[in-house]
Amino acid sequence: LVPEEEWSHFLEVMRRPMPLVVRINRTKASWVDLQSSFAADARWQALPWFSNAWKIQHEDYDDGLRVQCSALNKAYALRFQEAASLVPPLLLDVKASDVLLDMCAAPGSKTLECLELMREESNSDAGVVIANDADAERCFELLPLITRKARHAGTAVLLGSAAKFPSQFDGAGAQVLFDRIVCDVPCSGDGTLRRRPEEWKAWSPEFAQSLHTKQLQTANMQEELQRKGLDTGVGLSTWRVSHPTERGTFFQRWEDVPHGLRKPQGSITETMFVASQEVAERAAACCIRLFPHRIDGSGFFVAVFEKSHHREPPLVLPKGKLPMASIPWRARNTSNRYEVVLAETEEIRAIADFYGLAKVPAPLLAEYNVKGRLTQLNLVNEALLRFLQTHLNCKGSPLLVAVGVPLFKLLDENFMTKLDVPSRWRPALEGAGVLGPLMAKRVLRLDLDAMRTLLSTRLLPMASLQELSDRGALAGLEGCGGLLGGCVVGLYDGSFWTPCIVTGLGLELYGSAEELGDPRPALSPKICPTTLLEGPGFVTLDKPSGLRTEDALRFLQETHSQSELVSRLDRGTSGCLLVATGPGSAKALTAQLAEGSVAKTYLALVWGELEDAEGQVALPLALSDSGGGSRYRAYIDEAEGKAALTAWRVLAKAGGVSLLAVFPKTGRTHQIRCHMAHLGFPLVSDVKYNGRKATWCARLPLHCLRVRAVDETGQPLDVQSPVPEDLAAMLGRLTGESG
Repeated sequence: LVPEEEWSHFLEVMRRPMPLVVRINRTKASWVDLQSSFAADARWQALPWFSNAWKIQHEDYDDGLRVQCSALNKAYALRFQEAASLVPPLLLDVKASDVLLDMCAAPGSKTLECLELMREESNSDAGVVIANDADAERCFELLPLITRKARHAGTAVLLGSAAKFPSQFDGAGAQVLFDRIVCDVPCSGDGTLRRRPEEWKAWSPEFAQSLHTKQLQTANMQEELQRKGLDTGVGLSTWRVSHPTERGTFFQRWEDVPHGLRKPQGSITETMFVASQEVAERAAACCIRLFPHRIDGSGFFVAVFEKSHHREPPLVLPKGKLPMASIPWRARNTSNRYEVVLAETEEIRAIADFYGLAKVPAPLLAEYNVKGRLTQLNLVNEALLRFLQTHLNCKGSPLLVAVGVPLFKLLDENFMTKLDVPSRWRPALEGAGVLGPLMAKRVLRLDLDAMRTLLSTRLLPMASLQELSDRGALAGLEGCGGLLGGCVVGLYDGSFWTPCIVTGLGLELYGSAEELGDPRPALSPKICPTTLLEGPGFVTLDKPSGLRTEDALRFLQETHSQSELVSRLDRGTSGCLLVATGPGSAKALTAQLAEGSVAKTYLALVWGELEDAEGQVALPLALSDSGGGSRYRAYIDEAEGKAALTAWRVLAKAGGVSLLAVFPKTGRTHQIRCHMAHLGFPLVSDVKYNGRKATWCARLPLHCLRVRAVDETGQPLDVQSPVPEDLAAMLGRLTGESG
């Protein structure tokens, strides 16, 4: 497959870690600003053939970027997607009004890409995208989460075999066909060996051949269901079939294959061979083969088929429409079902009146859970409703797992049950953006700062709502009429919406803050340390908050290759980081740290006002591994913990907050944070150690102010780090309200 002159380059690329690729979601209101922040970061390279996709080399994808990109991915501001995986939807030339089937949809990246391509042509949401997969776990747990991010009224998730996807017929008996089909058939895996090098040990020709029949069945079903497509690319016109177990043995023709290797005894079938040279050469012009070394990704094969003639099935079906409310697709059981619900029903009229909806978006599907209880109202478009109401040519349809855009959901059974709530229907997270512009009541507007406060704290206290309204940061309070219950909250410009609940406590966020993301997402610039002091065998760096100690070390190793850590700072901690630049210095500084002769001074902002002017904590510490990115958590263990001593002195206190100078005499992980929490004075916003989060404190308020030691020549080493601007602003809270 790989030309001989490219073979050495191919092997070289296969030995390198694969770069990460992200696709920015251009249907988000703030995508241009996010695109600009990627363009401003030299670590990211634009894919020349995909204008909103960016790649970064493995060694440049540091912890800070990983955290940021993960958050942006959860909020659907971007998606992680391999470069090769971007190609099929582009070649399909997806149109806004298409009815599209993604036959093997999980994990859903290509499904979302198709939806984005539809919306880039038109925001009418008139088309249909059916995401089907045969894996139950991925279908129930993953695909609904993925498709609901698009919030498109023409989406549905099905659980079923792509090779046995049923034919559908309308009321007139005509077969319902798809305009576009994404057929990502089960893969033999050899193209992904760069991404998953562990597969080298397990991969075999026999495994690849075992998938051929399923691949062929899926491809044939695609042709049966498809209406139109495209045709492009180049591929192979000759090939050989490998012996399933004997390495280096190949078969040129079907006639050469021993009967014992043919199906059903073996794994080789006649359809694996060239049917005729003429057909093979024509097919080669309709294929694209993507090589890892050419696209700096994984290998991929794409063929786009244009169906010019449809073979009508030899079936006679009863004509006539199904009952108007009926949806013939199966759900998880007979109680779990979907029914069309009209706006004139009493329940819908009550919802419309409570939320001031002159016209309820339609068509609506009522969703009943596995216990037969109505729990959700979903918005679908007319095209999807027609699709769902067709006759099915099968005994049991694929399972309908999710459909449309959830508009309203019932409040949880154990939430606000003892209060007088006029309507227990609340706007859904997915439908908030649809409902907000249509509602005349129970819709609030916030400015950007107030919205970010709501997202970070999940509550705007009742006492603060009038104050926000008086200064123009909130509008629409009068529309709630003093009644408890659901509401929708949006930015003044209408670019961002979220569901909330008015409770006795105030305005509470009722949705995932992670999934909502920041209203104005951006990629923060690369965080780099600066040098405070350099001397014989050492460099003291000024580490910013948010930068891992390991990443600060890598930064220094670019100019001081023998640098090694002798101590660490938590990622959220800023200030002096002492690094040895040679083995002799590392040994000397490590010895000083072990004997406690390195003096460190920290600034810490804690909840509470300490009565004593100074004190110390001498309690041994141990670590537990709690999982996750910042996985360790220290705890007091007087039986088996390591000795730890922390002294402190109060510098200032006011408004329920104290500023401390802290002097750790030992260097245990999270020592200051754990010891202060044990005293009942946790650091502000240090949630890991029960420090209450404050809206004005967006980082860990801990700063290594000063370090004193002796360098390898015996001279004193004394260095200080200036208080960073963000921490200095927090310290100003000591003279005002701590909040």
